[in-house]
Parts: sequence; structure tokens; C-alpha cells
Amino acid sequence: MARPQKKVGSDFLCKLRYRNDLPPLPFAPKLVKLPDLTSRFCKYEANELVESSLHQLPADEDMGMPIDQSLITWLEKAEDEADVDQPRTMLSEEDKMLMATPADSSANAATGLTGGKGRPLVTWLRRSEYISNEDSKTATGGGSVEARFGFSARKARTTTYPDTDLQLRGIKETFKTTHLSELRHPTKPHLQAVESWPVLPDFSSWSNVYTLGQFDENPAEDKDKDQERALRQKPNEEEYQAIIDKMHKQTEHGVLRPMTIKTAKDTRENYLIWFLPDQETTERLSKRKADDLEADEEEALNFEAIRDYTYTNENYAGIQQLMLSFHEKQSDDDSTLPSSYVTYNIVKSRIVAKKKRAQNKRKMRIEEVNKPTALSITHRPLNETEIEANEKRVAEIAL
Repeated sequence: MARPQKKVGSDFLCKLRYRNDLPPLPFAPKLVKLPDLTSRFCKYEANELVESSLHQLPADEDMGMPIDQSLITWLEKAEDEADVDQPRTMLSEEDKMLMATPADSSANAATGLTGGKGRPLVTWLRRSEYISNEDSKTATGGGSVEARFGFSARKARTTTYPDTDLQLRGIKETFKTTHLSELRHPTKPHLQAVESWPVLPDFSSWSNVYTLGQFDENPAEDKDKDQERALRQKPNEEEYQAIIDKMHKQTEHGVLRPMTIKTAKDTRENYLIWFLPDQETTERLSKRKADDLEADEEEALNFEAIRDYTYTNENYAGIQQLMLSFHEKQSDDDSTLPSSYVTYNIVKSRIVAKKKRAQNKRKMRIEEVNKPTALSITHRPLNETEIEANEKRVAEIAL
């Protein structure tokens, strides 16, 4: 008995498809330029047939021409002005009263009812689901006594100055002696004011631009490892205070420098480098501040890079943050100044700085190539452009 032969390809469930890729073209593709068919263009000329053809005028409201066919037909039949000016039927006095608009139709337009007066709006009365619909819609908030009283009280607290003279007069009124016994804390009524200080613009530093900086921790802690180890050993109160004062002095004179690097994905990354002065520069800056000395143009200040920070910049709209400085009048100050006063300046933005995350070694080597590790800062006088910009800012508050 013959053995049945096995069919080729019977072990596969699906039919096999053999696909051969076509070889690439032996030449580069070319663009064939086709000439323009100028014969398809012709010049339009009007002939007698076109001029003698009458075009129909569609008079339809949907076509944007609201023409009343009945009115046109009636005007065509009129032969003289007497037919056009037809006499009108006069209404009687009783019919005129029926056509008059009711006085309270606007209040009862939703319900279709006329007559009657709505229930007055009472703020302390709890509303109920049993109040009818027409009564709830007749009372309007604009005409209630409570609404008018609230608007008048809000208007009385608002003071407007239409011209400069009234504005100056209003500012001078605010510097008059205030009865401190009448002043109370807005949220804690048991607290009473004991002293008042006049608030004036800071003319000496108004040309400067201030930004509020917020760090996740003290940026001077990474400056000196010896200080960090000393704090971990729990020193006594005097040693602890000396270490904290040293860190505060360094932080007070720190410098933030923006940096931009190009990443592997051809994108720009912005971050900040925090620089702190060395020991010698810190002592010189602290002495200059204590003695109120001017900066020396030839003196170089040395700073060291401490840490990198990523940041987000938030701009304030209008006057939202103020920087206040309390002053005691000195002997050489202006005689018009009070004995104690406060100066203010506007803080226009805020920077929230966070420690930059550690990168891999390859990326760190790329950043270290263009990253500065030290700064040497010197002072110079202002140029004409900077002086004009400062004078323009001071002119905003000059009276």
C-alpha cells in the first residue's frame, strides 16, 4: 500500500507570501517642467447679446432684501397723492387705555401676571421652597435697602483724586497725628496701636530693582565644612552665635550669577550659581557697611562658587510686595524729616531657588568646562544711559 505523500506547506496555517523588495532607481528623480497653456486664457468682450439680456431681480427676504410685495403692488395702483394718503381710523379713549403698557409688566414678565406687588427682599429671612415663583422674581437686589446701604458704605470708603493738587492734599492729610487709641488690629480687636511711623518713598534706592529670593536652606552652610562640623558638635551659645553671625555676613554679600548651558538634546538649560565672599572680602564688606563708606573702584572683591540652583521667576502684577526700612533721624539729616520714619521700595518679582540635582559624570564634565569657580568684582561709575534710567525711575515718585 502506497504511503500518502505530504503536501509542501501543509504545516503552515496561513498561505505564505514571498515579497521581494524592488531595487532602487539607478538615477535621481527629476522634475519635468510643463509649459503654460496660454491658449486657455481669453479676453472678455461684451457684445450686443449680453447688453440686451435682462437680468431678473430676485426680491426675497432670504436674499437680504426685505421688500413687501403687497406694498409695491398697492403703490403701483395709486394714481395720485390722495390715494396714497388714506385716512386712518382714530382709536377711542377706552381702546387707548387697553393698549398702554402696564407699569409692573417688567416685574411680572416671566409669569405673565399683572397687578400686585412683590414680596420685599429680607436678608435675614430664610427662603422656603413654598414661596411662589412670581414672588421670588419680583424682588430685585438692586433696589433693596440692604444693597443701597452696602453700595453707599463702599463708596464712602473709596477716595478718588481727579487732579494732582487733590492727590497731594490727600497725602498730606495722612501724615496728621493719628489717635492711636482708636486704632485696632484688623483681625485681633484686643490689640491696640501704641506708636505710628510716617511711611515715605526711599529716594536714595528707588532706582534699584529688588527681587525677593527664597532658598530651601541657608546657602552659606556649604561654604565651610568646619562650620558644619562645629554645628553638629552642639557648641555652647556663644560659639553657636559666632558661627551663625559669620554665615549671615557671608550670605548678606552673596552673588547670584545666571548661567546657560546647551544640553545633549540641543536645548538651553538656565540655572544660577551662588557665590560667597572669602574671609578677607567678608571683613572688608562688613566694615564698609558699618562705617557707611563708599566703594573703592580699584578694590577687587573675590568670591567663590558654592552651589548651583534651579529657579523659577514669579513677577508681581502691580504693587504687591513692599520692602520697609526703619530709620532714626540723624543730626545731619534733613530738618523736615520726623524723628522716626519708615522708607519703602517696591519688590517686583520673586525667585524660588532649589538645589540642582546631581547629574551623571559625563554631563558634569561638560558643565565644568564653561562653569566659573571664582569671581573678581570691581566697581565703576555709572554711564549716561544708566543715569538717565535711574532719573526716570526716581521721577515716578518726585512731587
